[in-house]
Amino acid sequence: MLKICVQILEDGSAMLDGLLRWGEQNREWFFSGIGVLFIGLIINLFVYIYKKITKQKPENTINSNNTNSNNIINNYTINNNNYFFTDADSLFNMGCHYYNGEGVEKNTEEAFKWWLKAAKRGYAQAQFNVGNCYYNGEGIIENKTEAFKWYLKAAKKNLPEAQFNVANHYFKGEGVEENKEEAFNWYLKAAKQGHAKAQFNVACHYNNGDGVEKNNEEAFNWYLKAAENGDAEAQNEVGNYYYEGKNGIEKDFKKAFEYYMTAALQGFAEAQKNVGWAYDQGEGVEENKEEAFNWYLKAAEQGNAKAQCNVGNCYSNGEGVEENKEEAFNWYLKAAEQGNAYAQGNVGICYSNGLGVKVNKEEAFNWYMKAAEQGLAEAQNNLGYCYSNGEGVEENKEEAFNWYMKAAEQGLAEAQNNLGYCYSNG
Repeated sequence: MLKICVQILEDGSAMLDGLLRWGEQNREWFFSGIGVLFIGLIINLFVYIYKKITKQKPENTINSNNTNSNNIINNYTINNNNYFFTDADSLFNMGCHYYNGEGVEKNTEEAFKWWLKAAKRGYAQAQFNVGNCYYNGEGIIENKTEAFKWYLKAAKKNLPEAQFNVANHYFKGEGVEENKEEAFNWYLKAAKQGHAKAQFNVACHYNNGDGVEKNNEEAFNWYLKAAENGDAEAQNEVGNYYYEGKNGIEKDFKKAFEYYMTAALQGFAEAQKNVGWAYDQGEGVEENKEEAFNWYLKAAEQGNAKAQCNVGNCYSNGEGVEENKEEAFNWYLKAAEQGNAYAQGNVGICYSNGLGVKVNKEEAFNWYMKAAEQGLAEAQNNLGYCYSNGEGVEENKEEAFNWYMKAAEQGLAEAQNNLGYCYSNG
């Protein structure tokens, strides 16, 4: 049945174009009362048949993703309140059928073609989808410039998802010259329509003074709007404000925990790590090492390096979980390979002392060096020890002194003691 509908729409679209061309040549009759009625009857005949065949219910909601707006608008729309209109609704819906594989074999190229027909008739959702097709290379060769062009058409029709994407293009300089002021302006347009991720980005711009004058109060207000609108990243950021007492916001560990938990329950890894820390330290909630471990683990399994390091600490110290040096080493290594300095230092300690892994002084030295170069005082002190005693590297008293000095200048007492020893013994 859908194939019949496709043919009807193709024939109807061609007929409409033909009628419009004929109308240019016969303007007097075409624009008479009888002409308008005749054309209206023909157009609505095709729309009526399409509705009967597809039997789609009208929906007014738009499916979008809060983390980005590079998702196709998949809902079907039928305008039941206007009986004299172009067939853009039907063209758009046909694209959705092909994109979803509903009633016809899934075909992104066909979806693109139908959306393009509707987009050229000024249909905002279709313009947005055409932009996404160009952006993601779905049904058409990827082209960021074309993507931007179509997003902009939809954005000017006040579609918030399109406004958000236009802002992203200006911010990253994709398909258009980078322009932070334009990015902010378009984020703000989408934010005022309730787009949560745009609200978060507006807050970030105010917080960083990016494309707009820095304004801490406005930053917090927009973070709060986005958080109340369900954006997990914003909820975590509001939690940070209350935890740290940032920019004049009074410290409140309990409120911080509540915002962290709200974001964590949405699966946001950084918030899960923060919930773990709250349970670990008993800040804003009763101390519970088992809960701390569980939340660290949730974040760690998503690749959060700090959480992976904390899971390693739990296994190493037997806090909230049974002590297991091998597991501790494995989690430290995961975090260390992502560049976490604390984890790199701990991997060095494991190799140096044979904790969960075979002793390897050369590997210990290498990992101490990685952490030391990131400024970790404990690793700098351990590096000094390696040079002083020739462990994993050739003995070099001058290098030992230099690394002890770096750590001592950061206030590490053990390094200051080692530096004193160097001075007293030449």
